[in-house]
Amino acid sequence: MSFTSSWLVDNRVLLLQVWGEREPQEMQNISDSLIEALQNGSSPVHVVADLRYATSHPPKLQETQDALSILQEPKLGWVVLITNNRTLNFVGDVVSQLSRKNFKSFSTPEDAPRFLGRMDNSLPQPMPEISVPNYT
Repeated sequence: MSFTSSWLVDNRVLLLQVWGEREPQEMQNISDSLIEALQNGSSPVHVVADLRYATSHPPKLQETQDALSILQEPKLGWVVLITNNRTLNFVGDVVSQLSRKNFKSFSTPEDAPRFLGRMDNSLPQPMPEISVPNYT
């Protein structure tokens, strides 16, 4: 599995894009990258995770627990998934309820920024679009 993370909105909205097969250490690398960005961002920091091109789901339980450490970050705002995977949608809903964190899932990349723009009026309007990186 490969990933990129970049600011969709500087220091406020982090875009995580994941694709390919899951590697054993990759979930921890993703989690570490997200935590660093959250700690350096301006509260609240929203995370948009584009998982449409990830080809292995779900991760093992320990990997999931490691990845969920981002939910402890005090600057975390909304977590928005872009996926058509029903299992990920379900897991996200359960985690959201248990952690009491704001979570939403969409199947298209156009809906995620629009939603965040409605939820947080301090973000630029209109919100930037999500571009598809070169998945090679």
